[in-house]
Amino acid sequence: MSSSVVTTGAVLVAAGAAGAATAFLTTTLRQQQKGVVATDTPPAIAVAAAEASLSKGPTLGEATAQHLREALEVAKQLTGEQKAELEAIAQQLTAPGKGVLAADESVSTIGKRLVKAGLQNDFETRRGYREVLLSHPDLGQYLAGAILHEETLDQVHSDGRTFVQVLSDKGVLVGVKTDRGLQPLIQSPTETQTLGMGDLLERSRRYRAKGARFAKWRAVLRLDAAAGTPTDAALALNAAQLAQYAALSQASAAGLVPIVEPELLIEGTHSAAEFAACTEVILGEVYAALAKAQVHLEGTLLKPQMAMAGIGAPSKHTREELVALTLAALRRRVPPAVPGVVFLSGGQSEEEATGNLNAIARAAGVGVAGAEGEALRRRHPWSLSFSFGRSLQASVLQVWSSGGGAAAAIDIAGALAKANAQAQQGAYEGPHPSLTGAASLHDPNRGWQGPPAAAAAAAAAPPAPDTVKGAEQATPLS
Repeated sequence: MSSSVVTTGAVLVAAGAAGAATAFLTTTLRQQQKGVVATDTPPAIAVAAAEASLSKGPTLGEATAQHLREALEVAKQLTGEQKAELEAIAQQLTAPGKGVLAADESVSTIGKRLVKAGLQNDFETRRGYREVLLSHPDLGQYLAGAILHEETLDQVHSDGRTFVQVLSDKGVLVGVKTDRGLQPLIQSPTETQTLGMGDLLERSRRYRAKGARFAKWRAVLRLDAAAGTPTDAALALNAAQLAQYAALSQASAAGLVPIVEPELLIEGTHSAAEFAACTEVILGEVYAALAKAQVHLEGTLLKPQMAMAGIGAPSKHTREELVALTLAALRRRVPPAVPGVVFLSGGQSEEEATGNLNAIARAAGVGVAGAEGEALRRRHPWSLSFSFGRSLQASVLQVWSSGGGAAAAIDIAGALAKANAQAQQGAYEGPHPSLTGAASLHDPNRGWQGPPAAAAAAAAAPPAPDTVKGAEQATPLS
């Protein structure tokens, strides 16, 4: 049985939802026996005991439940002080006029971009690129946080400070990507689960000791009406994993604010309206799972995609449609207790992502005066901001890789952050500093797209070690 499945059962049991845990574990065990759900590497907990208990009957024995409680104390009551700390971090991450830089690409993903730009994918090149990305002196005026890959936590700026210290000195909170990439579901090879749950609590403790204060975990779902995706199994599994990750991150031993990212890919021919409808279903599943795991919502953030037509759609959405559909989906599914929504850029061009964010902010009442603004803000109670990756990096990499020099690349990084900070307040007027303009930044390799045979092989094979020591990786996922 998957470590992620067992840990999810532990979360539900410890939260007092033994019935839900029994149903989840029993159903998932049957799915795995039928080959519906792929397996993950089990951690050092009594997986065998859980399987034995389930195999003997439809109910989860009290002995197994007690063992799971003791083995993973992931959902015990947070103290008032611990909740207050999580809330304070979440509030800092959603400060007005600021956003979050996503610079957490895996070694393989950033490597592909470096090689495409004519550079080597080695430790020093990655370090040098991250240095220009994080060095602008005014970055703290535009960014509340930066999500890093764990490799970056240990890397050092040329001035001798760690990158963690560089960001902290600017008042930018450090976050870390805690998932280990994606793995296909055996019977649905275009759908995935996320790796990395087995040692998440231990790694989260280590990341916090290195200075991290928040985390991010990416689940991926694919909309394809003809193929019937996302399937119920993929929805349930990914929602449970996100809830389990959030509970582990918030646990007193870790103390990280979880950014919950259920990314719906833009591949396909769907309309923006179909995308928004699917987003509502996904968010409903995710927040139901978070409630079962007793996750403290006030100490979380949501990272969704804006409502967009598929890249192969016969007709594209207008900006007005994107804004209206995106906000409607959030109003219908995101609880007001959630302090903030930080959008991913999801392959939009640098200019498009900034313009769409600006329009969303205005439609939600940011910067709108009087009774009209107050009414709009009441309908949209969360902070709406950005957690962009490619849309804050493409021009930076272009300058740096083409010999424009570190100083010019640093200037572009600051200008892009500033433009999006203005957009978060509905105050962006242009011109945009982008050098890539309206060019799409869509990356077709951010979700599993292999054939069934490759999916089954990847699911059966043990994870290969990543460049980072001890990492799990399911090739060729990113």
